[in-house]
Amino acid sequence: PLAKPPIGAATLQLLETLRDTFDYSALRNLLFSPFWGTEGAEEQHLRSTLFRRMQKQELREIPGSVLRTWTEKLAAEIAPESTLPAQLNQLGDWARRWQRAPAEIWAQRFSELLTRLQWPGTRNPNSQEYQQLMLWEQALESFAGLTEFSGALPLNKALQLLRQIASRTPFQAETRDGPLQILGVLEAGGLAFHHLRLVGFGQQQWPPPPSPNPMLPVQWQKDWKMPRASAERELELAQQLTADLLNGSADIVV
Repeated sequence: PLAKPPIGAATLQLLETLRDTFDYSALRNLLFSPFWGTEGAEEQHLRSTLFRRMQKQELREIPGSVLRTWTEKLAAEIAPESTLPAQLNQLGDWARRWQRAPAEIWAQRFSELLTRLQWPGTRNPNSQEYQQLMLWEQALESFAGLTEFSGALPLNKALQLLRQIASRTPFQAETRDGPLQILGVLEAGGLAFHHLRLVGFGQQQWPPPPSPNPMLPVQWQKDWKMPRASAERELELAQQLTADLLNGSADIVV
């Protein structure tokens, strides 16, 4: 799922900053993430020093106001040119001002937040990271499309829905074709192979049993030979596909 690989997980964590409260695990993930801000040595030193200082506070949860105060103090001492204090101050302001809104508005706000945090970082993404970035944009568009159905959403609900969409959006990296392909029957029909193994063609599976659409008249489906409408149609289709597969290679094991 898109919510699991590095960029997807880091992006959702960045949006969680709008809650303006952090536990130590969330703060660690935020400060040491390479997918936002700059990567200079001074900036990284500030982030690590800030995290150690927060640990010394021994707070159960770290309010955003406390984090921002210490960020400004430490930045003045060790990284006066860091943009981190300004970024966190802006996030704190948005966390106070951004109230209930339709999903479309939340999508705009989330994009604005990510831009403010210099997401996805300063280094060039590799191929898989670039594909994740493109898929993330699609997930955000899907979230914005909920506006017609969801009404005005509080922040927690908006984040929950966006995480659900990212968790249900499959990410599969595009790679070059390999020498071994695992295909479904319809995908393999008509193709040619050096070697072909047909698996799962027992009498209980092939032809597949009919399964007419329960929302349509069964006889009408049979008359129009709709998919899965009758045993006769499934047998006819299975015979055609079987003939295609058995002509797909000179080396076949069923």
